[in-house]
Amino acid sequence: MARRSDHSREEIKALAIKHAFALIEEKGEAGFNARNIAKRMGYTVGTIYYVFGNMENLRFHVCGHILDYFREITIKKLPNAKNKLNYHISRYIQFSREHFNLWSFLHSLNNLTKGDAPEFYEEKIHRFFKLLTDALIPYTKTKKTALKAARTIVPSLHGMCIYSQRRNLIEQNTSDLEVMAKHMVKTYLKGLNHS
Repeated sequence: MARRSDHSREEIKALAIKHAFALIEEKGEAGFNARNIAKRMGYTVGTIYYVFGNMENLRFHVCGHILDYFREITIKKLPNAKNKLNYHISRYIQFSREHFNLWSFLHSLNNLTKGDAPEFYEEKIHRFFKLLTDALIPYTKTKKTALKAARTIVPSLHGMCIYSQRRNLIEQNTSDLEVMAKHMVKTYLKGLNHS
């Protein structure tokens, strides 16, 4: 069993986030508990509470790490994407399928109101929306409108992914879901530009 003196506070923090991320990827929400994370790290449960204060704070850090991971794998192929908007739609759907546990956990921060999330997490959310906002600017009149569109499209995509995966009301076919999602976005933007 490791002792707190074996690693700095920042190293312990990074270890906890890394191992929580791995456990969530393996087991979903069930993997996110202090005992599992501490055991995987080789530390005591008390160390997690010493570093994070509570599990909600750790949840924010892990969700921030998931957003960073999503952004990292998204921007790898972004320069080659001819239609960046369609690329982002496809990438979001693909992430929801290939990393379902991470994607689901990311949306586990329920009942948040503005100001509830730590500043570092708000910044990661901003960076996430900036990807789609930048892709939307050619289709909207202003950057402000592009951000508003991004904040409308992401929850809509999220709902479509849930509809597809949990209810089985749409065939489990990623390409069908992508066609529907791209049609939804195209229709939304057409209406937005005529308003």
